[in-house]
Amino acid sequence: FKTLEAKSYQVNGTINFSANVVSDGKQQNTNLNLAFGQQISPSEKTGKGNLGLKVSTEGAIVEAAIEDVVVDKDLYLKINTLPDLSTLNLDLSAVKNKWLSIDLETLLGLLQESDLQGLDQETQKKVYQEVSAVMRQKSVFLIKETLPKDEFGNHYLVSIDKETVKTAAVELVEAIKKYVPENELANYQTTVDKVKNEFPKQVDDFWAKTNGIDYDAWIKNGYLVKVKWQKQVDLSKALSPELKDKITGGKADVV
Repeated sequence: FKTLEAKSYQVNGTINFSANVVSDGKQQNTNLNLAFGQQISPSEKTGKGNLGLKVSTEGAIVEAAIEDVVVDKDLYLKINTLPDLSTLNLDLSAVKNKWLSIDLETLLGLLQESDLQGLDQETQKKVYQEVSAVMRQKSVFLIKETLPKDEFGNHYLVSIDKETVKTAAVELVEAIKKYVPENELANYQTTVDKVKNEFPKQVDDFWAKTNGIDYDAWIKNGYLVKVKWQKQVDLSKALSPELKDKITGGKADVV
C-alpha cells in the first residue's frame, strides 16, 4: 500500500495472438499484436499514453496507432495511424492527426454501473478503508521464489492464491453492504448472491484455462516498483464448438 503514495505510475503491456483462421473456405495464418503504454500522475491529475494495433494475415497488414493525454477531467485522443476502411464505406481521414477532446467524467459515468456510484466522498473513503482492511488480512499474494536482486530492487516470483481470491471476494461484498443506501440494497443483494454463487466457479474456470497467475515483482525501499506478468495461453480451451472449426492453433502471449 506504500506504492499508492507514488507520484507517478508507468504501465506497459503487449498481447500477441496467432492462429489459423478459416475465411472463405481457406485457412490463413493470422497474427495480432496489441501494445500499450500509459504514464499516470495521480497527484497532478495527468496522464499520457499510446496504443498500437497490428493485424497481419497472408498478403495483408492492417495497423492503427492512438495517442492519449489526460488533464484533470478531460481526455484528448489523437489517431496517428489508420487502416484503409474504404471497403466499409468509412472515411476517417478528417480526424487523423487531430486532437479530439472527450469529457472523462461523462465518459466514466456512462461506462460505470456501480452500486456504490451514488455514495458521497466520505462514505467512499470508508468503503476503500474496508476493502484495504479485508485485503490486509488475506494472503492473496504468495512469494514462490526469491530471485537474484537487480537494478530494480529485490526480485520475487509471486503467485496469486486461487482459494483466497474466492473467499476474499465474498467477504468484500458482504463488508461493503452496510454502506449501500437503503433504496439500492435489493439490487446490491443480487450482486452479493451472484458473487457467492457464480464467482468461485468463474475463478476455477479461469485457473483451469490459464494455469493460474504467477508474475515477477520488484520491491525497492518498501515500494513495489515493477511488475511483469507473462503468460502463454492456449485459446482452443476457451473457444466455443462453432469457433473451434474456424480457428485452430490459437495461442496468446500476454506480457
